[in-house]
Amino acid sequence: MTYPIEKEIEINNEIIKLTLYSGLTILIGPNGSGKTRVLKKLKKCSFDDIDVSQIRYLSSNRIGDLESYYMHTKDYIFDGKPSSAIEEIEFLDNEKDETIEENYDIILRCLNYSSNTQKIDEARPIKTELLAEIAPILGQYCQDMTEKDISSIIKQVRESEKSIFSYNNEYPNIEVNIESKILKVKGFPIKFKKGDNVNEIVEQKIKNDI
Repeated sequence: MTYPIEKEIEINNEIIKLTLYSGLTILIGPNGSGKTRVLKKLKKCSFDDIDVSQIRYLSSNRIGDLESYYMHTKDYIFDGKPSSAIEEIEFLDNEKDETIEENYDIILRCLNYSSNTQKIDEARPIKTELLAEIAPILGQYCQDMTEKDISSIIKQVRESEKSIFSYNNEYPNIEVNIESKILKVKGFPIKFKKGDNVNEIVEQKIKNDI
C-alpha cells in the first residue's frame, strides 16, 4: 500500500477530501462538529484499500484518565489508585450490563480490541503492588508490630494508608491476604518472615486464576 491515500467522502451533501498518512492521522474539531460521522464514512469507503478489521476509532467528549469514567469512586489520589479501582470494579459488578456499556463505552471498545491481541495478566500488577509494601514492612518487622504500625509504613511508601492487602502479625510470620473477590489471582494468603527473599516468594506464589 502506498501512502498518502486520498479519500473523498460525502456528508450532508458535502464532499470532504481527506489525506491519510502511514502513521497516525488525527481529526480535530469541537464537540458535535461531525468527527465521528467522518470516521464512520471513512471506514465504509476503505474496503478496497486497507483491512478494515484493523480500523478502530474512539470518539467522546470525556477522553482522559481512566478514573474520569468512574461511576462510584470519585475520591482517589495517585497512590490510592489500586484501592479505588477495586472499589469501582466491585460497584460495577452489581450494575446492569446496559449501565456499564453506556458509561464505559470507550473503555469497553478499547478492551475488546486489545483482548484480541494481548493476554491480560492480572497477577503482574498485583505482584508489583505487594512488593512495594511488603519489603519495607519486613524491614521494620518485629514481634509487637501492630496494624497501626503497618498502616504507618504503607503511608510512608504510598502517601496513603489505603491498600488492597490485609496484614496479620503471626510472629515470626506476617500473613498477607488480598482484599478483593474480583481480581482473578491465586496464591493468597502468603506468609513472610524477616529475611525472606520476597521477590522469589511473590513470583512463586501469585498466579493468574483464569
